[in-house]
Amino acid sequence: MSGLHVRGVSKAFGATPVLRGAALEVADGALAAVLGPSGCGKTTLLRVVAGFERADAGSVRIGGKEVGGLAPEKRRVGIVPQEAALFPHLSVAGNVGFGLGRRSRSAGVAARVEECLELVGLGGYGTRMPYQLSGGQQQRVALARALAPRPGVVLLDEPFNALDRSLRGTVRDDVRAALKKAGATAVLVTHDQEEALSMADTVAVMRDGVIVQQGTPEELYARPADLGVATFVGEAVVLAASAADGVVVCALGSLPDSGASGVGHVAVRPEQLVLSPGGAGVVERVEFFGHDAAITVLLPDGGSVRARTRGVGHRPGDRVEVRVEGPVLFFAE
Repeated sequence: MSGLHVRGVSKAFGATPVLRGAALEVADGALAAVLGPSGCGKTTLLRVVAGFERADAGSVRIGGKEVGGLAPEKRRVGIVPQEAALFPHLSVAGNVGFGLGRRSRSAGVAARVEECLELVGLGGYGTRMPYQLSGGQQQRVALARALAPRPGVVLLDEPFNALDRSLRGTVRDDVRAALKKAGATAVLVTHDQEEALSMADTVAVMRDGVIVQQGTPEELYARPADLGVATFVGEAVVLAASAADGVVVCALGSLPDSGASGVGHVAVRPEQLVLSPGGAGVVERVEFFGHDAAITVLLPDGGSVRARTRGVGHRPGDRVEVRVEGPVLFFAE
């Protein structure tokens, strides 16, 4: 059994439980994202996999081998921290070669170092010093260092937080491409929904120390397990609703549903909301983002919804009709 398999892992610090039977499955060569808010336990899960914390219960298998009782250096795990944490007195090649430990003096190390630098798009940078690199380049050197020993799994602990927003997208793409080219099994810990959905093959949503749902980005977005996942994975308009006979009734009218019944809430994705002139809604605010716009509409019952549209087309004070396209998500109480 290759890849990474975490099953029933629990961890408490004193009387405070942090992980409560967490489970994570990552296929060989896949990139998984553990997505959750601050304090949900995702970094502790990463530290348990790395061996920096010992689990109170459960198992961790890397490449088919149980590693729960092994020291960190015996687990074949590569770490890419939040900040690159390069050694300032070592060259780029020295930093990457440092990840090879005692093998750093062997004859084939220079070739392996250059191979890893090529993987991350920094071929020929070996003689440079860390201070001569941009933040994104430093983070790619950290990835090369993690890949150098050919680890069983690479763990990335929110590695893009320190980068400017304009740089994050490019570096994310570079890191994903390098991991795929290396055939590495990897786990990215993040609280950024866009980062998780755009980078990962599989996303595991963590809440209160438990993985509440794992699946492809498309599965989590289209079929969330509960209302919490629906609102955390992407933006959602949530309204009180009741469902019966295949119809959900809420402030947006009667909407088709797959057959649920009861009282609860309906979640609608902002891009499902279509605005047209006239109607009982009133445009309250328009936010323009270049590629699209967010338009907040006040509803007759006093509530509001936020629609995403490709163009602006409406101004504050305009009266609009709000129509829903596509299936909605209903969650009974």
